[in-house]
Amino acid sequence: MEEKIFLDEHGITITNTKVTFPENKVFMLDDINHVKLEPGWARLLPTLCILIGGLNLAFDLFTMRLELFSLVGSFFWLAIGLVWWFLQKPAYYLILKTKAHGKIKTYNSKDQKLLKRICSSISDLVGAK
Repeated sequence: MEEKIFLDEHGITITNTKVTFPENKVFMLDDINHVKLEPGWARLLPTLCILIGGLNLAFDLFTMRLELFSLVGSFFWLAIGLVWWFLQKPAYYLILKTKAHGKIKTYNSKDQKLLKRICSSISDLVGAK
């Protein structure tokens, strides 16, 4: 059977027999059971800043400790966390479930559209076999 290329973008090649990722990660299509996207933890640090500011503010308000320095600190952490969170694009991981290796994080990117194209191409080929 001749190998037919279905997708070739950003170092990822999907053919009717195998899927090749950057760094020479190769998975045979017969070995793949399932493919899905998972969000990554790219926004973990901004979320922690928001959490620190929010908890500090809640504690200050709950204990009626309305000191200027503490309130400014709370709003500072909240503002930094919110600005950082909105400026940062989330990362996504492409997860392959294989017969031999189980769940594997094969590729990550902030380009969700690219990963959706890759995921749908692999899903179509796995479903067709």
